Amino acid sequence: VSQSRYGNYLWFETMGKFIKDEEGHSKEILFSSRDITERYQAEEDLRLMVGYSNDFLKLESDHVSYKKITDDFLKLCQGSFAAFNLYEESGVYFKTMAVAGDSKTLNKASEILEFNLNNKQWPHDIARAEKLKGNLTIHFQNLEELAGESLPRKIIQLIERTFDIGEVLVFKIMHQDKMLGDFTLIMDSGKRFAKKAIAEIFCSQLGMVIERLRTNEALKQTQLQLENSEE
Repeated sequence: VSQSRYGNYLWFETMGKFIKDEEGHSKEILFSSRDITERYQAEEDLRLMVGYSNDFLKLESDHVSYKKITDDFLKLCQGSFAAFNLYEESGVYFKTMAVAGDSKTLNKASEILEFNLNNKQWPHDIARAEKLKGNLTIHFQNLEELAGESLPRKIIQLIERTFDIGEVLVFKIMHQDKMLGDFTLIMDSGKRFAKKAIAEIFCSQLGMVIERLRTNEALKQTQLQLENSEE
């Protein structure tokens, strides 16, 4: 393991070979190394994803920790901040179920915005919805590019300057052709996002879980109505 000048760690695979003389005695060792950072990170991502998948299987509607889900997504993506938005089935609004990142920075952002991001209900934003059409992952150069009509431009620009925000990505949480929610991921300025494939797997599995929980909840409500009608 070696640390680069940028602070990240590089992983190497090193192999050694004995060099022998004419009489068969070892006289020196020849080492060769190759960079396996990408392979190591891919294996680590898969290991994390297996753990998250097991957690998803255990989720029940009465015991969903949106904060843990958002923390897990942020850790997997190695971003600076993440927000988990869940859409109401009516499509009239969506709610930020949880945010993840440095708590002091998030508190400062709430002061600038003059509201708490956790459990914030947002009206349907046509401009934002248009920007999210197309791919499962949508990339924006900055927060202002994504914001749409939901927040004043001056507030967005102030937040970007205050916290040195880099690129912003939105990951759709889908089930079949239905959009159930999304993750908004904010990267540090100058840091490139490189976890697209594993992030989309996370969102795909979460979409199946959300749909399962909603279906189970609907069945419970139907059962309660039938029981009440029989009384």
